[in-house]
Amino acid sequence: MSDSPAAILFDVQGNPIKVILDAGEYRLGVESRTKCSTTAVRSSVNSATSDTLILAANPDRLGLILYNNSDAPLHIGFGSTPVTLIDFTLIISAQTIQDTFHDWCGEIRGIWEAANGVVYITELT
Repeated sequence: MSDSPAAILFDVQGNPIKVILDAGEYRLGVESRTKCSTTAVRSSVNSATSDTLILAANPDRLGLILYNNSDAPLHIGFGSTPVTLIDFTLIISAQTIQDTFHDWCGEIRGIWEAANGVVYITELT
């Protein structure tokens, strides 16, 4: 397959997509480059043993880093549904960084098993 692009397209977020066509083998190769963030906004939320808004929805969010600076695990939930200790998306262990939220722009909620710390947030746009 040739590396010469047949066309340059853009996705809905304005990211370039390189399309490579090879008619002889009927293959289509697609290479997408994501935008890189140029802004980082830092904030924090005190731990709580009840459902807590960690971060509001942001359609411009490109990434998110959370550091659970607590001795208790933090249960995270995506979306506006309240989070409980048995209904959640993932758990961030005590004193742990989580940075795998690159494809989520919606609301993030959380609840700790004990209220004794804070979550530090860095939102990339």
